[in-house]
Amino acid sequence: TFALRTSTRSADLRNVSAVTREMIYRFLAEQVYVSLDDGERALLEVAVALPSIEVDVLERAGFDRALPIVERLRERTAFIYEESRGVYQCHELFREFLRHQSALAGKRAQQQVHERAARALEATGDVEHAIGGYAAAALSSDVLRLLESHGFNLLERARSDVVTRGVEALDDLRRRNNSTALALQGVLESVSGKFTRAESLLRRALSQADGNRDLIANASLRLAALMANQGRDVSEALGALANDPEQSSAYRAEAISLVAGQRATRGDLATASEAASLAEALLAEVESEIVRAKVLHHIGIAYHHLGMAPRAFEALMQSAELADGLHLFGLSSRVKAVLSNLLLHERDDVEQQLAYAESAATAATKAGDAFALQTALIQMLSAQMRRGHVEKSIAIEQRLGSARATELTAKYLPIFRSSRLAWEGRFGEAHRLLATGWKQMTHSFDRLYCGAEYALFLALDGKHDHAAALAREIVEGLKLSDDATGLFAVRAIAITRAFCALTETIIGRAAFADRILRQLHSSKDEVIRAVAEAAGSIASRIRRGGSTGSERVRECTERLRVLDYADVAQLLAAVDLTAGRAAMDRLPANGLTRSEMEILRMLEEGLTPKQIAEKTARSLNTVRVHVANTIAKLGCHGHAEAIRTARRLRLLG
Repeated sequence: TFALRTSTRSADLRNVSAVTREMIYRFLAEQVYVSLDDGERALLEVAVALPSIEVDVLERAGFDRALPIVERLRERTAFIYEESRGVYQCHELFREFLRHQSALAGKRAQQQVHERAARALEATGDVEHAIGGYAAAALSSDVLRLLESHGFNLLERARSDVVTRGVEALDDLRRRNNSTALALQGVLESVSGKFTRAESLLRRALSQADGNRDLIANASLRLAALMANQGRDVSEALGALANDPEQSSAYRAEAISLVAGQRATRGDLATASEAASLAEALLAEVESEIVRAKVLHHIGIAYHHLGMAPRAFEALMQSAELADGLHLFGLSSRVKAVLSNLLLHERDDVEQQLAYAESAATAATKAGDAFALQTALIQMLSAQMRRGHVEKSIAIEQRLGSARATELTAKYLPIFRSSRLAWEGRFGEAHRLLATGWKQMTHSFDRLYCGAEYALFLALDGKHDHAAALAREIVEGLKLSDDATGLFAVRAIAITRAFCALTETIIGRAAFADRILRQLHSSKDEVIRAVAEAAGSIASRIRRGGSTGSERVRECTERLRVLDYADVAQLLAAVDLTAGRAAMDRLPANGLTRSEMEILRMLEEGLTPKQIAEKTARSLNTVRVHVANTIAKLGCHGHAEAIRTARRLRLLG
C-alpha cells in the first residue's frame, strides 16, 4: 500500500523503493517501536543478531522472561511468527528496521549487542554463528579461541565459509603469526587449489607449533594429504607423528593409514601392507567416527593398489557411509572418487563409475572443495567419453573451464580433446595435442595407452619415423605390464597393443603387426576380441587396399559400443575410413605402397637393403619383402631394372 501510494505521487519511479522503505521505517518507529519498553527493545536488538529467535539462546543472553516477551511481541505485530516450539522468525523488513535502529545507537553499542549474542550462542553450542558474532563484535581474541578449538572440525564439516570469516576477522598480527591461524589458512588455500601457498602456510604453522600436539597432528596430516595428491612422498611429513607414542591412537592411525595409501600408490607394496595392517589394528582404539571414516578411506586406497579389491570395497563403503552420515562432504567426495576408480579398474563398470563420480561432484560442491570437484568432473568426463557422448563431454569440459586451472585439468583435458579430434579424422591436430601430455599420465597402462594413440596419430599423419620409434618404445613398455590386474587394465593393455599393430602396419612393418594381432585373437575377452578383429580387418585393408573388410569393421565397432567402449569404436571407425581412401597408402597407377616407394627411392640412392633396414627401423626381412613386391609389381627381374622402370614411368622424380 505504501509503495502504491508513493508511486502515484512520485514523478521518478526509481525513488519509489527508497521512499517506501523510509515511510515503513517511520511507521514502525511510531506505531510499534515507540510502544516497547527498554527490556523489549534490548531483547529485539539481540534477537536480530541471532540466525533465528530462539528462546533458550535469549535466556542464555540474560533475558529470563524471553518466552512471554516474544509471545507478547508476536501478538502485537505480524512481523514476528512462530516457526517451531521455542523458535521464532522475524520478517526481513522488520529485521532491517531493527538493525537500522541499532545502528543509530552507534558502533560501540552494536558491537556490545553482537558480543552478547555471540556469548549466548557459544553457551548453547552454536560455534559457527558464535564465530560470526564475535567477528561482528570485533573481538579478535574470542574468534581465535574458537578457531583454535573448533577450526579443523568446522573444515571437516565443509564450513570453510565460517573459518574464512573467522580468519578474516583476526587482526594482522594474529593472522600472520598464530600457528593455528596459519594452518587454517593453509587448508583453505589447499581447498581452493592453491597448493604452493597452502604448503608454505602449513610448514610455517608447524615451525611455530611450539609443542601443541593437536595442531602438529592436524597440520601434518593436512600437509601430507596435499603432498599425496601431488604424488610426493609423505614419510617426511608424517614420520614424527606416526612414531610419537604420546600422540593419540586416532592421530597415529590416521597418519599410518595415509602412509599406507600413499606407499601403495607409489608401488611400495611391502611397506603399504605393513602400514595398512597397523592402521587397522589401531582403528579398534579409535572412538571418533570422523577419524574412523578417514582411516578407512586411506586403508581402502591401500587395499585397492595391493590387489585386495574385496577388502578395498568394504573399507571404502564403510568410509562413505560414515562420511555421509556425519555430513563430511569433502571426505565423502574423495571416498566416492576412489570408489569410482575402483569400479572402473576392477570391474570395468562405466555406469557405476559415472554414478559414483556424479555423487562425488555433488559432495565436493557442498564442501566447496575445488580440487575434489575437478577430480570428480574429470571422472565424469572420462565416463562420457567412453560412452562416446560428445555433447555431454563438452558440457563437463565447460564446467571445468569455468574453474581455476590446475595441473589436473592441464594434464587431462588435452587427452580428451585429442581423442575427439581423432574421431573426426583430424589426426594431425590430435597428435599435436598429445605430444607432451601422454607421458604425464599417473598409471603406467594409461601412459602406454596414450602413447600408443600418439604413435598411431603420427603414422596416420605421415610422420612415419617418429611413429616407428615411439611404437617400439611402447611395445617395450608393454612387456613390463603383462602382470597387470583388474579388468580395465587388462583390456587397456590389449587395446594398446592393437593400436601399436595398426601403427606398424601403416609404416610398413606388416609382419610385426601380424604377430601382435595373433596374440590378441587368442583372448577369451569379448572386448579384446572385438578390438583385435577390427584392427585385423583395418590392417588388411591398409596392406591390400579396396573395400574388403569394411563391413567386418562396422560389426566389431558396433559390438564395442554395446560393451561401453564407444570411444575405441569411434577411433577404429575413423582409422578405417582413412585406410579406405585410395590415396591413403596406394598409388593407383602402379599399385606401389608408400613404403615400397620409400624403399625404391633409397635403392636408387645406392643404399643396400641392410642400410635401409637400419635407417627406417624395419627388419631386414621386411625390407627384402618390400623390394620383392616392388620388383614383381613393376614386372622386372631385379631391383636395378625396377629402378630404371620407375624412372621411365616418372615415379622417382
